[in-house]
Amino acid sequence: MKRLAWLAAWAGVSLGLTSCADEVDSVYANFHASFNFSPVTAVVPLNTAVNNAGEFCRVWKQSDSYYFDNAAGQSQAYPILATDAYTTWQALSGFIVGTTNIPDIGTGQLTLVAYDLACPNCFTESTITRRLDFDGGGAVRCGRCRRTYDLNNFGVVSSSEGGRSLFRYRVYYASNRLVVQN
Repeated sequence: MKRLAWLAAWAGVSLGLTSCADEVDSVYANFHASFNFSPVTAVVPLNTAVNNAGEFCRVWKQSDSYYFDNAAGQSQAYPILATDAYTTWQALSGFIVGTTNIPDIGTGQLTLVAYDLACPNCFTESTITRRLDFDGGGAVRCGRCRRTYDLNNFGVVSSSEGGRSLFRYRVYYASNRLVVQN
């Protein structure tokens, strides 16, 4: 009888712990994202962002070119080559890529991050994908809702309005190739 009571209690605790799993928000957005770019060293704003703490680069696509810029005012276009036609570009508005200047608590390493270039609050409320603008080196600002987002602190809203953090995507950088995907 004691064994049956213990088994029932254990099953109840296990069920209770697993039922909370759906309430946890994922670090990464639920949207599909895809960007595969090489050579990173050929684009100064992007190369600076992936190799220096606290530096970020906006990336977007228009017709036959990728466009890159940073808070320091550096900008560069890069033509989409025929070989790039085999890779898929997918984002709401583009990407913000960079390296945080705050080390990860678990590893002590600086983190390479990628966010969507669209304001998450304007997108969630009104499906608007207007690009965010740099507001200092480590922040971006939405011209519509006026929210400011801290890029070094994983895209949290840093202005008084509050709201949803930037949509974050998985990002990899190795061998002069940057891959953003979800």
